[in-house]
Amino acid sequence: MFTSILHVDPRVVAFDATGEITDQDYTDVLIPALEQAIETNGKARALIRFGEAFEDYTARAALDDAQFGLTHLSDFEKIAVATDTGWIHNGVALFAHLSPIPVRLFAGDQTDAAFVWLTEDT
Repeated sequence: MFTSILHVDPRVVAFDATGEITDQDYTDVLIPALEQAIETNGKARALIRFGEAFEDYTARAALDDAQFGLTHLSDFEKIAVATDTGWIHNGVALFAHLSPIPVRLFAGDQTDAAFVWLTEDT
């Protein structure tokens, strides 16, 4: 599931990913939050933290992630991912090299640093 991470900057959408992430988690929680940020701010800045309680993605959730990301890539200003999960880290690192927008990886315990980076004007 996605659980909102409290913060003070309205440009940033921030969530903890815990348990198994499903299609419903995307359609009911993450996508509406991102769409609202895009509508309100013109572009979104996003942080997803995959901590110890994260287990896995369903195949449909992974597809939702890819579809939304590809169709809204120009609607993002920055994306931060905080994780110590190897396969998430490797996937995001590959995506970061191919992405036209800034994508940055942080260790799972570096949420504060991720927020600082996301809120800096570039």
